[in-house]
Parts: sequence; C-alpha cells; structure tokens
Amino acid sequence: MLALCIWLLADALQVRARLSATYPHDPNGGTVVALMLLLNHLAFQFRWPRPVAVALRFLALAWLAFGCFYISYWSHRLYP
Repeated sequence: MLALCIWLLADALQVRARLSATYPHDPNGGTVVALMLLLNHLAFQFRWPRPVAVALRFLALAWLAFGCFYISYWSHRLYP
C-alpha cells in the first residue's frame, strides 16, 4: 500500500508537470488526494516514536481536513 501511495503521488506530480499553463481545469486535485492517502497511511499504519506519531497524525488529519475542503469547495472556486 505504501508503494501504491508513493506511485500515485509521483504520477500526480508527473501529470502536473506536463500540463500546459493554459490548462483550464484543476491541476492540483490528484496531488492533494495522493498526499492525503500517503500521510494517512504513514500516520496510522506504522509504529513511530510517540512524538513522531503525534506529529504525523496531526499532520495527516490537518491535511485530510484541507483536502476535503479543497476538493469540495476551493477547487471549484479557483477553477470554475
């Protein structure tokens, strides 16, 4: 699963890099989703020292909240 999350992130970044500057749709959606998956997988599927686990879980949940906000609201406002 970790390899799949990393592959999705790399693919999203590669697609983002190939888009033209005049692309009219949301170019960041795939990257946001891939980061959501990767951070949640790292935070909740592995054992880390307690301070690292707390920081990773906070970061994962914060990115999850941002990602949901971005996908459901902000991307529609930035790229109508």
